[in-house]
Amino acid sequence: RIGAGGGQILAEMLKVNTTVTCLGLCSCRLGDEGIRYLAAALRVNETLQELNLGFNDIVHVGAVELAAALTVKKTLVGLQIFGNRLSD
Repeated sequence: RIGAGGGQILAEMLKVNTTVTCLGLCSCRLGDEGIRYLAAALRVNETLQELNLGFNDIVHVGAVELAAALTVKKTLVGLQIFGNRLSD
């Protein structure tokens, strides 16, 4: 499992990525903290097109962070967030 710390490392990679277009992080236990790191990276990444964040213990806080990043991120065309604990 990658966890939040691994999410932080991946986020740093995504900030400078110029080749990865699809990233599968299903069941990595990123949690809201890891999603916060990834959301910051998504704001500047210009390459990623598909992202799978299924089953990562994301709750409302992480979903809000992700949604805010997606208002800036225009190249992402596919996002999977199934299996998380999202609510109103």
